[in-house]
Order: sequence, then structure tokens, then C-alpha cells
Amino acid sequence: MLCDAGRFSNAAKLQKQIGEIYEQQDNKEEALEAYRQAADYFSGENQSSSANNMLLKVAQFSAELEK
Repeated sequence: MLCDAGRFSNAAKLQKQIGEIYEQQDNKEEALEAYRQAADYFSGENQSSSANNMLLKVAQFSAELEK
């Protein structure tokens, strides 16, 4: 809904919060997807630092899930 309104920055922040909630619940699969979506939204808003932080989380959880 926020994306449809062109509010990718807000959508990115919400996806990050969703990822954090999943992370606290130790649901790495869902956290990974939420962080991946947040990274996409942050990238779309040219917020590369925030996008990179989300991509680090994606990489971390991807590596952990491979074990």
C-alpha cells in the first residue's frame, strides 16, 4: 500500500522493523525475506547505506541457514 503511494522510504522502514521482529522470534527465513525487501526499497530511494545494512543482514541469515 505504501509502495503504491510512492512512499518507499516508509515501506523500507516498516520492512526493517518486520525483519527485526522475526529476528527476535528466531524466524530467520522470514527475517531474511523482510530484510531483502527493505534493501530493495532503500535502494529504490537511493539510501545506499541503509540498503547495504539490510544486505548484510540478508547475507548473515543466508549463511546461517546454509549450515
